[in-house]
Amino acid sequence: MNDQFPDILYHYCSVPTFFNIMKNQSIWLSDISKSNDSQELHWAISHFKVFCLSIWTQYVKEAIKERELTDSDFQRFEIVRKAVDLYLSGEIYKYWVFCLSEKADDLGQWRGYADDGHGIAVGFDSEPFMAIDV
Repeated sequence: MNDQFPDILYHYCSVPTFFNIMKNQSIWLSDISKSNDSQELHWAISHFKVFCLSIWTQYVKEAIKERELTDSDFQRFEIVRKAVDLYLSGEIYKYWVFCLSEKADDLGQWRGYADDGHGIAVGFDSEPFMAIDV
């Protein structure tokens, strides 16, 4: 298990949603643009852009060691940057999410996602959710 993640992640939901999870043995994803926290997608996009920029920076450093950078290097970067911006804008794709928290008992989560404190926090083993090593 990755030391950065807790063993259990929690999904806060209403009792009817929990009932449907158990009855159907499935989890449904939600359209993030309909989320009650509009900053979630903006946060993820900004972090992804920083990640892309760090990859570009690494490429530039390695290229400088081997050769001079050319206009085509920067043209490639601009093409990729525009494609990333278009992809992340939500104009082409919708983003479907399943929200989890590392906190087992969080007032904001109870209020926002678990029927104002009348719902359930379902604990999930975090390992299946770790698709990449962060």
